[in-house]
Amino acid sequence: MCGDQKILTKEYRTGPLLFRPPYGAYNTNTKIAVGECGPRAIVWWRESMQVRTVRYRSADKKLHPGDIILAHFRGPSELKGTTMTHMFANLLRRIHEQGFAVARLEDCIQPPTRRTGG
Repeated sequence: MCGDQKILTKEYRTGPLLFRPPYGAYNTNTKIAVGECGPRAIVWWRESMQVRTVRYRSADKKLHPGDIILAHFRGPSELKGTTMTHMFANLLRRIHEQGFAVARLEDCIQPPTRRTGG
C-alpha cells in the first residue's frame, strides 16, 4: 500500500484519501498500513449498484443517512443489454425516490494539512 501511495503521489501530486479494501476484507494489519501510508479513511459501503437496482444490506431494503453505495463501472458484456448511463440513471432514480441526494466521499473528508518545516 505504501508503494502504491508513493507512485500515485508522484504521478498525480497527491495520493488517495480513501481506501476501499477489496471485497470489504480488512484486518488490523490493513488498518496499520492505512494509518502509516496516507489514506485518511477505510471506506465501507452498505449498498451496491446493480445493473437495474440497488443491492441493500439492511433488512428494510432502504437507504439511510450517510450510506455509501459501491458503484462498479462495468463493461458492455456485464451490463445485460443496458448501458452504463442507464445503469447510473437507475441508481440515481432509486436514491431520489427515497428522498436522498448524491454526494462525493471526497467532499466529506478533509485532506490532511501540509506540514511546514521547522
